[in-house]
Amino acid sequence: MIFEWNGDDALVVNSMLTGRWTWADPSLRRTKATCIALRFSNDHELRYADQRRMGRWYLIPQDALDQVPGFADLGPDALAVDEETFVT
Repeated sequence: MIFEWNGDDALVVNSMLTGRWTWADPSLRRTKATCIALRFSNDHELRYADQRRMGRWYLIPQDALDQVPGFADLGPDALAVDEETFVT
């Protein structure tokens, strides 16, 4: 998951095996495994929970994404390619 952060930076999250995301109302109780909650302007939270704490987070310049371990080996973003490219 890649978030644009402060214009020039990117927050990159590799959830690994046990990382899970939840979109929640802040009034809902957080689980013990909740590691971080990002609050949005509409007062909802994007929560990240990781039972085994295996996930990795990187805050880096957007033009340095290849510095994230394994990032350069990934294929194209499925949302950034046409259907024919995605299927092949």
